[in-house]
Amino acid sequence: MRGIVEGGLDISGRPAHDEEEASGADWGDEDMDLVDVERIIPNGDIDVEVDDGEVDDENDGAGWDLEDLELPPEVETPVASGSTRASVFVSPTQGMPVSQIWIQKSSLAGEHAAAGNFDMAMRLLNRQLGIQNFAPLKHIFMELQMGSHTYLPPFPTAPVISIAVEKGWTESASPNVRGPPSLVFKFLQMDEKLKAAYKATTEGKFPEALRLFLNILHTIPVLVVDSRREVDEVKELIEISKEYVVGLKMEVKRKETRDDPIRQQELAAYFTNCKLQKIHTRLVLSSAMTICFKGGNYTTAANFARMLLENGPTEAQAKKARQVLQACGDKEDAHRLNYDYRNPFVVCGATFAPIYRGQKDVSCPYCWARFVPTIQGQLCTVCEIAVVGADASGLLCSPTQMR
Repeated sequence: MRGIVEGGLDISGRPAHDEEEASGADWGDEDMDLVDVERIIPNGDIDVEVDDGEVDDENDGAGWDLEDLELPPEVETPVASGSTRASVFVSPTQGMPVSQIWIQKSSLAGEHAAAGNFDMAMRLLNRQLGIQNFAPLKHIFMELQMGSHTYLPPFPTAPVISIAVEKGWTESASPNVRGPPSLVFKFLQMDEKLKAAYKATTEGKFPEALRLFLNILHTIPVLVVDSRREVDEVKELIEISKEYVVGLKMEVKRKETRDDPIRQQELAAYFTNCKLQKIHTRLVLSSAMTICFKGGNYTTAANFARMLLENGPTEAQAKKARQVLQACGDKEDAHRLNYDYRNPFVVCGATFAPIYRGQKDVSCPYCWARFVPTIQGQLCTVCEIAVVGADASGLLCSPTQMR
């Protein structure tokens, strides 16, 4: 037998069950065929044996009236404590897009185009101005929509977020009050284009000037201004652009009519009837005077010379006009023109023929260009977007017109 010293009291190194088995080896505790009393639960005349660690769930609480309760669904989800995050994210209810708010009560075509509601914008322009040809307005509509939104790129795999840009927005603005769209086309820009068109006309760049005036006419239908005074200025701009477009188209046509000197003189004479800036009126009168003098129509040339002298010509223009008057003297016209300066008239925007006072005519509902009755129902050759003689309610370009 090993001694205590030799064994070293190695108690901790032995398994616990070895010690338990050895505790009764020499004490006569042989195994007996007895049922473990701790594993028997008395229940009247029936003894139920239960396995270790197991509970009979079928009879659990049978006599205690512990039936299932029908609880409301909100109590089934445990409330997260302040230190833990909720396991389910509930997204907020989506509100109405700002662009949709813009068009709820608006009758302004520019605001509908800015919101991307092109169909309604075209319907409004057709009803208000008789516009049917929207091809020249396509790029204007696209610029309005793109310019009235800003775009935020999120993650590379996520779609771009579009954010509506409101007019006059500030950080202190109430989120419940939405402003109108911020439009990229403004009335001040039209003034700059008008100056550029005037300059091109002065320099004799007629195709370029014609393009600029037409661009003004195509942009005005989607303008939005803030006051009645600006509404009147917009209408005045339409009138100015119309006069120049008619005159410039006649001038371009005259330059193409090289083989018909009489028609050239007529077109030059009609151009003098357009309402232009003083500087351009003098240039047109000087041109018509020269063309008619070269064509042998001395009476008509002398008349243009006198008109030129009445419009404050430059020194060179005045000298030339006096020379023409002296050369014409009492000479008559060699050819008869369809032109009578003594009888007030307007020029047909399609045929470039005079419509004298008292004669019937039809007009464009947008640019107010005048035409002979046979042009009724055709596309206006001046603005190129509206239908001549169409029923229209009139230009609507400001919220002040709806109050």
